[in-house]
Amino acid sequence: MDDFTGKVVLVTGAGQACGRAVAVDFGRRGACVVVDDIDDDNGRQTVSQITDAGGEATYVHADVSREDEVAPTSTPWPSWPPTSTTACSSASSNRPTSRSMR
Repeated sequence: MDDFTGKVVLVTGAGQACGRAVAVDFGRRGACVVVDDIDDDNGRQTVSQITDAGGEATYVHADVSREDEVAPTSTPWPSWPPTSTTACSSASSNRPTSRSMR
């Protein structure tokens, strides 16, 4: 699938490296991108790269290792299309959680 027009894509860890590249690519393909990261400056830079190229994006500060921070990222934005949503996780955590594999 090359055309994501009308789709909302949530990319976690989108503030730098692979996450940023994935978010920018989805933006180029027409997606409305939700840029999620814990580094606000990097996340906003990713949004700027997408919007400067003519795409739509918004930034959400959320630590994916904390369930209480992730829940709000699933709320759709009223001005965006109510079609399908895709999630792409590029975030990582060095912090052990109760769900960590041993």
